[in-house]
Amino acid sequence: MVDVKTINDAFLQVCGRGEKRLWLWFDAAVDTETEAAWKPITSVEAYGRVRALAARLAAWGVGKGDRVALLSENRWEWPVTDFAVLALGAVDVPLYTTLTAEQVGYMLRDCGAKVVVVSSWEQAEKVHAAGELPALERIVVMDADPPTHRDETAMDGAPSVVGFAELLAGAEAMQARDAQFDAQARLVQPDDLATIIYTSGTTGEPKGVMLTHGNLANNLCYSSREFDFSEKDSCISFLPLSHVTARHLDYVLMLRDVTLAHCPHFNQITVAMKQVRPTTLVAVPRVYEKIRQGVEGKSHGVKKRILNWALGVGRSADQRHLRGPNPVIQTAITRPNILAFSYSQPAYFSLEQLLSRAAIYLVCSICCWWPIFCSYSSSASNPVGGSPTSSSSRRFARRLAGGCGCLSPVARRWGWTRRGGSRMLAFAFWRAMG
Repeated sequence: MVDVKTINDAFLQVCGRGEKRLWLWFDAAVDTETEAAWKPITSVEAYGRVRALAARLAAWGVGKGDRVALLSENRWEWPVTDFAVLALGAVDVPLYTTLTAEQVGYMLRDCGAKVVVVSSWEQAEKVHAAGELPALERIVVMDADPPTHRDETAMDGAPSVVGFAELLAGAEAMQARDAQFDAQARLVQPDDLATIIYTSGTTGEPKGVMLTHGNLANNLCYSSREFDFSEKDSCISFLPLSHVTARHLDYVLMLRDVTLAHCPHFNQITVAMKQVRPTTLVAVPRVYEKIRQGVEGKSHGVKKRILNWALGVGRSADQRHLRGPNPVIQTAITRPNILAFSYSQPAYFSLEQLLSRAAIYLVCSICCWWPIFCSYSSSASNPVGGSPTSSSSRRFARRLAGGCGCLSPVARRWGWTRRGGSRMLAFAFWRAMG
C-alpha cells in the first residue's frame, strides 16, 4: 500500500531501505563473458547521490520554485536529478530528447530554467544552439567524456558546462541519513509545484502543465491498488520519463520495492529483456504489436500450423475462462520451470493446453523470434499498456498464452498530462504472456 503526501515522501521511503537493490544500469564497458553488465545501485547509494547533487545545486542558488530542466534518456541519473531538485523545493521540467533545438529553446525560455541537466554532449550542443536563454546559468552533462569526433568549438559562448560525475564527488561519504536534509525535503507541501510537463503542441505552441506534489502523490496512492508488486519483481524502464505515465509508474514501482533497470534506448530493449528477465513490463501498444508481428511474420510451414493450432487452443481456453473455469480434463500441477516460468501458485491446465505448451516450446526454441517473446513470457506477470492496444493484438496475446495455460492481468493506462497521468485505469484480464 502506497501512502505518501508528496514526491519527497516517496524519495525518503525509496532511499531509506539500506542495502536493498533499487536500480540496475547497463555498463557497456565490461566484458560480459567475465562479469555481469547490469550493475546494481542500492537504496543507500541512491540517497548519497541525491544528497550530493542537491548540495551542489543549492550552492548554485537553486531553491524553492526555481526551474531545473531534464533533457535525457532513461538512466539512473534521471531519478537522482529528479529527487535532488524536488528535495530543494525546486521544480523539474522534463523534456524529450527528440525535440529540436528550436523546440527546446522555446520550452527553456517559457519555464525560465536556471539549470539544464542533459544526457550527452549532443544534447548539450542542442541546448547551446537553442538561441537566447537569459535565465540559463549552467548545463550539466551526464556522459563523462565528449566524443572524439566532437567539434571543440561547438560550445563556444555557452553557459558554464559541468560534468555530472563532478557534482557527485563525495556522494559515498553522504550515504548516512542526514536529519537536516530530510527535514528540508519534508518542508515541501502537497500544494507546492513539483513539475512542469509540456504538451506536444498539436493545437499550437506546447503548453507547460503545472503539476503539484499532491497531484502526483495522490495518483501514486490510488492507481496501484490493483497490482501485486513486491521486491521479487523487476521492470525495465524504457518509456521516456519525460512522459507522465512512465514517470508515474516508476515512482509506484520504486515505492513497492520493485527493481528498475534503466534502458536508455529502445533498440536495446530486446537484449535487456533477455538479460534482466523483467516480471513487469510497461509499454505502449506498439511494443506489443511488434511482438505479435515478429511471431506471425517469421512463422512458416510447420511452425505456422503449430502456431495456428496453439491459437485455437487458446481461443477455446479464452472462452472457457470468460464463462468460468470448468475444463473437461484438468491436471493439477504447480507451474513448472518450462520457459523459465517463475510462479509458485497452483495452476490448472487442460491436457490439450499442456500438449500445446510443449509444442509451442519446441517450435519457439528454434525460431528466431523466440528470444523476444520468451524473455517476456517467461517472467512478466504485470504487463501494463500505456494506451489502447488494437483488438487484434489483444486477441493474439490472449490466445497464444491461453494455449500455454497462462493468466496474467494487463492494465491499460492513459497518461493524461493535465491530470497527472493516472485518472483513467481500465483493468482487463488477459490470458496473456505468462
